[in-house]
Amino acid sequence: MKLSFIFKENCIIRNFKKDIVDKADIINEIFDLLYKNTSIATESFSRDFLLSEILRREKEQTTAIGEGFAFPHARVEGLKLSYTVFAVSQKGVNFESLDDKPTHFFIFNLIPAIRANYLLKTRAGITRLLSSSKVRDNILKADSVEAISSIISESDIEVGNDIIASDIMRPQIGRISKNATLKDTARTLHRYHTDSLPVTDKDNVLHGIISCHDLFSYGMPRFFFSLHQISFVKHMDPFERYFKVDESLTVEKILTDKKLPLISPTATMMEIIFEMTVNNSETLYVVNKEKKLLGILDRYTIIDKILVAV
Repeated sequence: MKLSFIFKENCIIRNFKKDIVDKADIINEIFDLLYKNTSIATESFSRDFLLSEILRREKEQTTAIGEGFAFPHARVEGLKLSYTVFAVSQKGVNFESLDDKPTHFFIFNLIPAIRANYLLKTRAGITRLLSSSKVRDNILKADSVEAISSIISESDIEVGNDIIASDIMRPQIGRISKNATLKDTARTLHRYHTDSLPVTDKDNVLHGIISCHDLFSYGMPRFFFSLHQISFVKHMDPFERYFKVDESLTVEKILTDKKLPLISPTATMMEIIFEMTVNNSETLYVVNKEKKLLGILDRYTIIDKILVAV
């Protein structure tokens, strides 16, 4: 099935017309389009109920995953048909994105509860189209809904292929420069409230992973790692060495050569689950052949997007 069959011209929004204050304003405008151009009014659910289902999902966790993308959606028991809207905001609007940046592309889905897989494949198709920066720029510059529809129609993307890593990965929010000092690293980990972050260079090539464990370990004498208990030195300051470190000591100098949990953007769901279970990888970094960091997959991603059917 062609992408254009799902993302039809009469269900495309080019810039929101109303004064946008919050998520409810954006979703209301999408519903206005649905009730004008689709058969949704014949469903056995009120507009208020369907709207509340979308907003309820947003309250659980924002669907604005970062890098300008949002996927507002809901699965409804008893809904007869699936409804899809593609909305574009040229200047970007606030949709409470995980990276705190404006959101430009909205892929809206309202589907029957039993069609979770359809939702994933629909999203995968449009994500593949928008993975091209050239296509994204052309859509943002398009001067009409018809022009946006043409871009979608001209793509040779089929909906219905296997779900792969690039379809469900999320953008990596936060990273550490390989030239960052240990103190800068601690501040960045604190800023993102996380235990670890990828270490990249200016070309976004992945060089390693730095974690709180690495910072803690730096201050520990090497022989400590062979001990079973430390009662004889329990009053030693474990961070003394850390606070004395020269500002010139960078992350690159303390990175270990441990194997990185990497996966290809074309890896299938079976390969992803294999890495997460058999190899016990909690997080997988999606990289291309040049080891450029494209995105991240973790166990929560699978729970959120597959097992709970997004």
